[in-house]
Amino acid sequence: MQEYAARLAGVFPADRVPEPYQGFVAHRAFTEGREINGQEVAVLAISGTTSFFVVFMDSLDLERLREELGRQRAFLPEEEAQALLDASRQ
Repeated sequence: MQEYAARLAGVFPADRVPEPYQGFVAHRAFTEGREINGQEVAVLAISGTTSFFVVFMDSLDLERLREELGRQRAFLPEEEAQALLDASRQ
């Protein structure tokens, strides 16, 4: 079974993400019961697909993220995990 790498596409204020990601952010906010405001989100591009995965940076949990990606046959390379951690510290 093929796995797809999740690569960081960018970190943005949730209410100002580029148009191609807005639907993914809205979906993630809905599933988490969140309002979209100025909190930061990371958008991960799932390589080999047209899908994106959104992470609200205020609740970044790499273990949970890896589990969620794994359910979608995706994985988070170590360099991408480090980039997320670095972005969460800024």
